[in-house]
Amino acid sequence: MGGSPSCQIPAVNMKGPVAEMAFNDLGIPYEVYELDKQSEGSAVQDVLDHMTGQRTVPRVFVGGVCIGGGTEAKQLHKDGKLLDMVKQCQSAS
Repeated sequence: MGGSPSCQIPAVNMKGPVAEMAFNDLGIPYEVYELDKQSEGSAVQDVLDHMTGQRTVPRVFVGGVCIGGGTEAKQLHKDGKLLDMVKQCQSAS
């Protein structure tokens, strides 16, 4: 993932483009893990459920913290908060 181990920017688990569009608009590098194309995808979704209370994808993480799904990432971008979150994470590393 991008960034240092303490600031992983961001990991996106998704099937749809909503979160990708937010990060693309800001020019923020990210990684996408297509769980439906991985043999361990179902197990990863189980871990996501344990970590976040949601098994559904996308699950978007900035600095190791789940910020929600694609809709939440898009709203944070619209509100001008997504870039601030990434910058804060980068400055902490």
